[in-house]
Amino acid sequence: MRHRHSKVSLALAALMATAGVAAAASPSAPTVSLDDSATQAQPQAMPQSQSLPALSYGLSKVPTGNGGNLYQDMQNWGINISGFIDAGYTANFDHQAGSNIGGRVFDQENGNHLQLDQIDVSISKAIDFSNANFRKRGWDVGGKVEVLYGMDGDLIHSNGMNFYHGNNYYQNGQNPFKPINQFDVVQAYATFAVPMFDTGGLKIKAGKFVTPFGDETINPTTNPFYSHSYEFGFGIPFTQTGILAIFSPNSDWTFSAGVTRGWNNTLTKTNDTLADFLGGINWTPQEKRFQGLTATLNYSLGAQDPSYYPNDLDGDLDGSGLRSGDNSHYRSVTEVILTYTPPKMSQLTLTSDSLWGYDGASDIIIPTGVSPGTGTVSYGPANYYAEEAVASYKLNSYVTLNGRAEWYHDGHSGTTYAIVGRTVNLSEFTIGATITPFPNSSWGKYLKLRPELRQDYADHPIFQTGGGSGSTAKRYQTTAAMDVIYSF
Repeated sequence: MRHRHSKVSLALAALMATAGVAAAASPSAPTVSLDDSATQAQPQAMPQSQSLPALSYGLSKVPTGNGGNLYQDMQNWGINISGFIDAGYTANFDHQAGSNIGGRVFDQENGNHLQLDQIDVSISKAIDFSNANFRKRGWDVGGKVEVLYGMDGDLIHSNGMNFYHGNNYYQNGQNPFKPINQFDVVQAYATFAVPMFDTGGLKIKAGKFVTPFGDETINPTTNPFYSHSYEFGFGIPFTQTGILAIFSPNSDWTFSAGVTRGWNNTLTKTNDTLADFLGGINWTPQEKRFQGLTATLNYSLGAQDPSYYPNDLDGDLDGSGLRSGDNSHYRSVTEVILTYTPPKMSQLTLTSDSLWGYDGASDIIIPTGVSPGTGTVSYGPANYYAEEAVASYKLNSYVTLNGRAEWYHDGHSGTTYAIVGRTVNLSEFTIGATITPFPNSSWGKYLKLRPELRQDYADHPIFQTGGGSGSTAKRYQTTAAMDVIYSF
């Protein structure tokens, strides 16, 4: 199998500058951001430059006309610039080196080879509802722009934002995954906020943003594992483009609702519907009896099924003649995420991610040259379910131990395309660690290693084997992997 954007093997900063200039006129101006995470609004004491990550350290060495430096000025304005580099290696003990690893996302494009996953840089300006200047002023704006380069770039292109290849690659039998390393604009959105009630506020987000679904993210620095779950790879979108209203009446509750162009759609869509619904509720109770608990509910409803073979998810259908416009089959997805850190054992974090999806499905047209050939495959209505449990325990400042168990039920193979029309059950167990080898070093503390050992299972033989003559698929596969992340 393979990740949704490359299902061939499964069956296949204008806003930022404007905000910065406005803030420059008043160092105490309220902070704003496209980023949902709030930052400190008041100017902070300049940290020792040796403790800053490389990018911020470089900015701190650029003097400005006010006698300060660029880093300090940007902090006073509420603007943050950050980045990271991620490279990894995955060894699959059950099939030939160099081929794709079934069922994987991001870590499987170049099995048994070292690969550059991501070089990522972002600039953001966050809105802090608790900031006194923001509440006095009565409004603020912010935003975020994030760009990455690497092998992951090809896997997350939204429709209309893939400038490397189009559907004609599949039509002509060319390799659609070249060049191996690609640029992608992961996020580009703006926010506008107004204060409400004593401590709350309303924020409007517009643009392209990473999906609120999932306990995992495209950004590897927030994940405990190098490999991703089936749920992340097949059950939810990567990015969404639209307008989202986010309302926080207090520090306990956050409600969101809006419309988007669908899953992984930006400039073009996989069908002819105008929009879908995206909403959610987040509960972070402040009461002592619920201390350490966070609960999130996410919901999506819309026509997500493409009316053409799922290989072409970049939206470039020039010359294909395949688009027929399937707008009648809707997909609904409900997700509940629970996270708990026991107050008396703060080193331990437990996470449960439960997902249920129903897809009305559609007839998918298969282009010439792709097995089983030109024609139509009808999947019919199908459900898919997922349950993922993750535990992380911080031993010390050097090592955090991680474990993950997951079950994924894919009705009619409607999301994985593992076996066309046949229901498949997948499971995986992963153990690993997050290692910070130099936690007390000014530069070394930004280096992290994530080794892992993973076992995949399926109730049908869908995993690749050695690839030699007469080889058959297996119901299991074993991989060992490690990536290295350096934040700057």
